[in-house]
This record gives sequence, C-alpha cells and structure tokens, in this order.
Amino acid sequence: MPYSKLYIFNGAEVVTGPYVPTERPITLTDGTTLDVVDVMGFDSTLTHCAKDDDPESQDSLIVSSWQRWFDATWRYPPT
Repeated sequence: MPYSKLYIFNGAEVVTGPYVPTERPITLTDGTTLDVVDVMGFDSTLTHCAKDDDPESQDSLIVSSWQRWFDATWRYPPT
C-alpha cells in the first residue's frame, strides 16, 4: 500500500501528502459488501516546498532530499 503521494516539478518544487488508511465498506458486483482498508488519495492534505536562493534553507533541503529519494528509487527498480 502506498504511504504518500509525491509530485516533483522541474527539480525545484515538491508537493507531497500522506495517504491516511481508512476503513470503509465496498460493494462487489455480486452484491457482497466488504469492509476494507483503503487509502483515499484525494483526501490527502498536501504541502508545498520550493527551492530558493539558499541551498541550505528548509524548503531547498526538502526538495533536494525528495529528488535524491526519487532518483535512487528509480535507479534500482525491483526485479
């Protein structure tokens, strides 16, 4: 299950937000109702950070950190 959403724009801005697991009922096509744990991504509260002229500012460090995470994640895909 994913834990958050992450958008990186041009290596200069980050928008991220956690998915909060929620128990909710779903109804299958045969009419069976199940209680499931789901992450409702459209309910996530998003935060925005943007790099500025100071590479050591909090926002600049956050953007750089997420960019390094993204690059490393896609450099070593699961096999």
